[in-house]
Amino acid sequence: MSSEKGYRSDLKGVLKFLLDHTKNEDAKGTTCQEMGVEKKQFLESALNTMTTDVMKEFQNAISILDDQESAVTDKVNALHIIRESIDDIDFANSFVKAGGSVYLIQNLNHTDCEIISLAAYIIAEMSQNNPVCQKHFVDANTIPALMRCLNQSDEVATSSLHAISSLLQNFGPGLVEFVNVDGIQILLTCLDVNNAKMFVRVCFLIGKLAERQDLRVARKNSYPPVVHQIQHSYFLDYENLPKRCLSIQPGKQCNTVGDPTVNMNRDLVFDTTGSIYYKACFKNEYQFLPQRTVKNFDIQQPNPSQPQRLTITKKKWQHLQDLKALIPADCLYFYDNMPFE
Repeated sequence: MSSEKGYRSDLKGVLKFLLDHTKNEDAKGTTCQEMGVEKKQFLESALNTMTTDVMKEFQNAISILDDQESAVTDKVNALHIIRESIDDIDFANSFVKAGGSVYLIQNLNHTDCEIISLAAYIIAEMSQNNPVCQKHFVDANTIPALMRCLNQSDEVATSSLHAISSLLQNFGPGLVEFVNVDGIQILLTCLDVNNAKMFVRVCFLIGKLAERQDLRVARKNSYPPVVHQIQHSYFLDYENLPKRCLSIQPGKQCNTVGDPTVNMNRDLVFDTTGSIYYKACFKNEYQFLPQRTVKNFDIQQPNPSQPQRLTITKKKWQHLQDLKALIPADCLYFYDNMPFE
């Protein structure tokens, strides 16, 4: 375009190019009049206001986010300014190079829900089909921070899930990190929410993950499950045992924002001394549960919860017998020997 008549590469140049190349489409029989000085000044002012220096606005927004004394409203306005232009892949990469992504990650731990939601949404827009930003945020451990936001307000949870989806989309390292922080199990718990929009997004993401061929090998050091047939004697009565530890919360009982909560437990181990160890992530080592215990505690073995196999009503038994025609032959023994009243 600029090689023909030296058109400028900004909005004014585009308008000039369009005017020059659409003269033949003008209505016939019309006469052009010279634009007055006042109209020219108005048009010049309008064009100048429509042409903005995006990187300069990014720098101003970053300085507001970096200032600890900035008010919440100022930070919200700064994030809105970033959001308006961040969907452009070049601006997104430039924003990362300018160091702005650090403040987005930091604000995922903010106390204001609107700030958290905006920060998560911007991360989502930057990372969508952009491997540069995907790698940057995954390397900065952004996925675990976003996972912790899924149990907050509806707006925060929806934006955070949007960001997680963008970091996983066609990006193997993001999927590996997601699986290693037990993201699939956490995602399943989100199906219990009353937020319809969130529910639909979770189902959509689960469907997309189910289509991924690399999901089976995403977990490092994966191993096949060991299957055991459970009998009634497997279940023990722990309810009536004296309690040595009153809580299995990995953090302090009067915790503040950011401290570990009981729903972060992924695995618990009890040793012969009565000590409890936990994992907040499957790939981590076991840690001692930092909770008070009862002194001079006497360890007791639990009794069986059910002394014998439970019986069902004859009506239920008959219904199960009707299903035998659809069940493999090697499973019929279980149904044939099911006790009923």
